Amino acid sequence: MTGTRGRPAPGAGRYGRAPRVLVILVVLLLGWHFFLTYTWGTSSIALRELIGTNLLNSYMTPMFQQGWAVFAPNPGSTNSSLEVRALLPAAGADQPVATDWFSITGADTEQFVRNHAAPSRMYLNNYILGDRFHGAFLAMNPNVRELVGNDYYGEGWLDRLRADLTKQPDPWAANYLEYEGSVTGLATAIARARWGDDITAVQVRTVSTPAVPFDQRLQSPPVTEQPSYFIEGWRSPLDVPGLDTSAIADFYGTKK
Repeated sequence: MTGTRGRPAPGAGRYGRAPRVLVILVVLLLGWHFFLTYTWGTSSIALRELIGTNLLNSYMTPMFQQGWAVFAPNPGSTNSSLEVRALLPAAGADQPVATDWFSITGADTEQFVRNHAAPSRMYLNNYILGDRFHGAFLAMNPNVRELVGNDYYGEGWLDRLRADLTKQPDPWAANYLEYEGSVTGLATAIARARWGDDITAVQVRTVSTPAVPFDQRLQSPPVTEQPSYFIEGWRSPLDVPGLDTSAIADFYGTKK
């Protein structure tokens, strides 16, 4: 009786050592490719010097070249922020004193995004509001945009601003006025939360800072364009019915 102990399994060794060698080579090549790609996408100077800048560049470009566009079809190239300041009465002075600028966008980032594994999307509300506010301003013709820089005080200032903007035919003026009321109402609530109810006026600006180009990300400091500003004139405080001022105080106030 012939046993089967010690016999190789059917088909074993049919292909020899070639497939194993091929698999090892593929793994090594993939590992080398991933290592180069990681080094290319990070700012590790030590790894770049270890590999050699010329070798790294010749391998990655143009076939595997990367940029910020790898993360989205049309990624944003500008960082935008919405800021507010206020006028406060000064003891013994004829003119009120302006506060420093307070970044609403920066506060939202610290509150809802930074150091959060799952960031809240609440920060997007004010970010989108400020972005569309700026976009509505840019959509108007230069003559109408110049009027936005004027100061408007007293009751009914929004109606007077509306009348001034609509004197010149511009289809985008109505769109801008919608955001004007929302932004000024938000700015008023935040200003009161930070500087008290004695504020006499608020002012809003948007700051657009160009992002660091991908090919300059390793420079220290990186060379970037200067930020641009859109600053509207001073506005008397504007109260928005139904706005949760207690939540505003919790998020942006100085007493937490």
